[in-house]
Amino acid sequence: MFAGGYRPKGGEGHVSVKEFLGYHLNQDEVAVFDRMRRKRHMATYDVSSIVTHTDAESAIVMARTLVDTIKGILADDGFLS
Repeated sequence: MFAGGYRPKGGEGHVSVKEFLGYHLNQDEVAVFDRMRRKRHMATYDVSSIVTHTDAESAIVMARTLVDTIKGILADDGFLS
Protein backbone atom coordinates (compact mmCIF):
# COMPACT_ATOMS: atom_id res chain seq x y z
CA MET A 1 0.00 0.00 0.00
CA PHE A 2 2.74 2.42 1.00
CA ALA A 3 4.60 1.86 -2.29
CA GLY A 4 1.47 2.97 -4.13
CA GLY A 5 1.03 6.05 -1.97
CA TYR A 6 -1.72 4.59 0.22
CA ARG A 7 -1.90 3.96 3.95
CA PRO A 8 -4.55 2.40 6.16
CA LYS A 9 -6.58 4.94 8.10
CA GLY A 10 -8.39 4.54 11.40
CA GLY A 11 -8.60 1.60 13.75
CA GLU A 12 -9.45 -0.96 11.07
CA GLY A 13 -6.02 -0.99 9.42
CA HIS A 14 -5.89 -4.71 8.72
CA VAL A 15 -9.33 -4.59 7.09
CA SER A 16 -8.13 -1.75 4.86
CA VAL A 17 -5.08 -3.79 3.89
CA LYS A 18 -7.33 -6.76 3.05
CA GLU A 19 -9.48 -4.59 0.79
CA PHE A 20 -6.38 -3.15 -0.91
CA LEU A 21 -4.97 -6.65 -1.47
CA GLY A 22 -8.19 -7.56 -3.26
CA TYR A 23 -7.06 -5.33 -6.13
CA HIS A 24 -3.64 -6.99 -6.42
CA LEU A 25 -3.97 -10.64 -5.36
CA ASN A 26 -6.30 -13.46 -6.30
CA GLN A 27 -9.25 -14.34 -4.08
CA ASP A 28 -7.49 -17.35 -2.54
CA GLU A 29 -4.53 -15.23 -1.43
CA VAL A 30 -6.83 -12.57 0.03
CA ALA A 31 -8.78 -15.30 1.86
CA VAL A 32 -5.53 -16.65 3.35
CA PHE A 33 -4.58 -13.16 4.56
CA ASP A 34 -8.05 -12.66 6.05
CA ARG A 35 -7.97 -16.02 7.87
CA MET A 36 -4.56 -15.20 9.32
CA ARG A 37 -5.78 -11.71 10.30
CA ARG A 38 -8.81 -13.14 12.10
CA LYS A 39 -6.74 -15.81 13.91
CA ARG A 40 -4.22 -13.20 15.02
CA HIS A 41 -7.05 -11.04 16.32
CA MET A 42 -8.57 -13.95 18.25
CA ALA A 43 -5.20 -15.02 19.67
CA THR A 44 -4.46 -11.46 20.77
CA TYR A 45 -7.82 -10.40 22.19
CA ASP A 46 -9.72 -13.62 23.05
CA VAL A 47 -8.46 -15.15 26.29
CA SER A 48 -9.90 -18.57 25.44
CA SER A 49 -8.24 -18.73 22.01
CA ILE A 50 -5.30 -21.09 21.61
CA VAL A 51 -2.96 -21.17 18.63
CA THR A 52 -1.72 -24.69 18.03
CA HIS A 53 1.74 -25.58 16.78
CA THR A 54 0.15 -26.71 13.50
CA ASP A 55 -1.71 -23.39 13.16
CA ALA A 56 1.54 -21.49 13.73
CA GLU A 57 3.48 -23.57 11.19
CA SER A 58 0.70 -23.16 8.63
CA ALA A 59 0.60 -19.39 9.21
CA ILE A 60 4.37 -19.16 8.65
CA VAL A 61 4.13 -21.03 5.34
CA MET A 62 1.20 -18.88 4.19
CA ALA A 63 2.94 -15.67 5.28
CA ARG A 64 6.11 -16.56 3.37
CA THR A 65 4.07 -17.29 0.24
CA LEU A 66 2.19 -14.01 0.61
CA VAL A 67 5.43 -12.05 1.14
CA ASP A 68 6.96 -13.65 -1.98
CA THR A 69 3.87 -12.74 -4.01
CA ILE A 70 3.96 -9.14 -2.79
CA LYS A 71 7.71 -8.89 -3.49
CA GLY A 72 6.97 -10.00 -7.06
CA ILE A 73 4.31 -7.32 -7.44
CA LEU A 74 6.65 -4.64 -6.05
CA ALA A 75 9.46 -5.80 -8.35
CA ASP A 76 7.14 -5.70 -11.38
CA ASP A 77 6.15 -2.15 -10.43
CA GLY A 78 9.82 -1.10 -10.13
CA PHE A 79 9.96 -0.74 -6.34
CA LEU A 80 12.44 -3.60 -5.80
CA SER A 81 15.58 -4.33 -7.77
